[in-house]
Amino acid sequence: MPRFRWSLIALAATAVWLFSTPWLGRTILGSLEMQFPVIAVADAPNADAIVVLTGTGPPRRRPLRRNESPNRIEVGLALYRAGKAPVIVRPYVSAAQGREQKAEVVGAGVPEDHVLNLGPGVNTADEARLAVGEAKRLKWSSMLLVTSGFHMGRAKLLFDREAERAGIALQVVPFPADLQNGNAGAKGLLPSVSGWEASRRAFKEIVGHLACRVGLAY
Repeated sequence: MPRFRWSLIALAATAVWLFSTPWLGRTILGSLEMQFPVIAVADAPNADAIVVLTGTGPPRRRPLRRNESPNRIEVGLALYRAGKAPVIVRPYVSAAQGREQKAEVVGAGVPEDHVLNLGPGVNTADEARLAVGEAKRLKWSSMLLVTSGFHMGRAKLLFDREAERAGIALQVVPFPADLQNGNAGAKGLLPSVSGWEASRRAFKEIVGHLACRVGLAY
């Protein structure tokens, strides 16, 4: 019995150690990101709107560092500046967040009447419902969907499903941002807070995708 107990303790300790390593989280996030390869802004098709989901910070006021990926709003702004769509759509959770997000985009040089806030919504399913509802109202036929690469599979599934429910022909073009699968380097197998967070995000995304597959809002 003591040997069995110590085996369980060793197994649990190994699981905790592995879960807290950057290697595990980044490996899983990378596999999720590979479903939708990154394309250049110039190669993106034109669309009726650019939908930028919530989840990352404002545009940075400095050049990106080496191996640093642009976040969601930075990609959305780049697509807008390239003339890929005439409007940026920003779902929000609260009215205060909506005002803040709009100010970020307007402050980056986008005219206020080219920014459309939609909300409130508490999850990706709500964001899909709001954006697709607006697409139906304004008779959009296409949109560029911007979210983190690891989140794109779940987001596109929900947007496509919502368009089907709304009875509209809507082309949802995935444009991933905020890539997380950078090389962890020699420290990739050392436990860290960032490693734990990467693993948490990875497993949360897997569970969320499975929930969406069985018809649950997430």
